[in-house]
Formats: sequence, C-alpha cells, structure tokens
Amino acid sequence: MTLNNIGGVYNSLGDKEKALNYFGQALPLYRAAEDRSREARALANIGAVYNSLGDGKKALAYYKEALPISRAALGCCR
Repeated sequence: MTLNNIGGVYNSLGDKEKALNYFGQALPLYRAAEDRSREARALANIGAVYNSLGDGKKALAYYKEALPISRAALGCCR
C-alpha cells in the first residue's frame, strides 16, 4: 500500500515517471498477495497517469484491465 501511496504523491507533484515506477512496483506485490482490490487500484492509478500524460490508449488499456478485477473484488456488477 505504501508504494501505491508514494506513487500518488509523485503523481500529485507532477513527476509522472516516478509515479509510474512506484505504481509499477506495487502491482506485482498486490498480485502475489492476491489482493485484488489493491491490484485494481494500482492498475487504475497507472491508467490515470497515462491519461494525464495524454496517452488515452494506454490509459484505457489499464482501466479495462482494472474493471473486471474491481467488480470481482466487490462481488458485484457486470
């Protein structure tokens, strides 16, 4: 969780590369721990960074990867 938070701070500070680095470090840890909710959050955060960089295609790919994981983690939705 801390890596994801650090990524969020770097994103807020405008250092997108560092933000992506920290979100990218958090992602495999969440996957290894089978923490689906945090995995989805990390994916969405990566998508948000790419969106802010103007790379809609990459952003959309990460959001689409996060969506079914989020839904499964919440136990709802289609």
